[in-house]
Amino acid sequence: MNEANENSQGHGGATDEDLVKKLQAFRKRWEIAWNFYLDVENEIEKRWRDQLGAVSDNAEDLGSELRQQLSDMDIMYHQLLRQGRFIQVCSLMEYTLRLISRFLVSDYEKRMPGGRGNWRKHLELLRETVDIELCEDDISIFQDLWTLRNCVTHVD
Repeated sequence: MNEANENSQGHGGATDEDLVKKLQAFRKRWEIAWNFYLDVENEIEKRWRDQLGAVSDNAEDLGSELRQQLSDMDIMYHQLLRQGRFIQVCSLMEYTLRLISRFLVSDYEKRMPGGRGNWRKHLELLRETVDIELCEDDISIFQDLWTLRNCVTHVD
């Protein structure tokens, strides 16, 4: 999403200065969340390698079957972790979009009772009610991410 038009007054009692502060706070939180994600990834990787090393060191027979099983576990383990984190990131983006909408749209509760509605409905609400410029490329990327998220989440 692009920044709000500098000459506009935000809806819901928000001024442009309030909006800029909120966006800066969101960006800082996003950076913290991303750094936390990287730290967790690195720590999990280290522990996983330590565990695989311990199994390999203690195994009497490291024939090709055991090595293949360990390799398969390693691949599956990483896939599951990445899928879970990807779903979390998409959910965080949708939640943040709801918060932005609630902050900027003065009649948010009337238009989105209980905050229900997917990310696309929230973007449409922002387009209709707030002088905010939304880049079609950003929307397209978000749609692609959401489609991928649904593929990961709804696999049989």
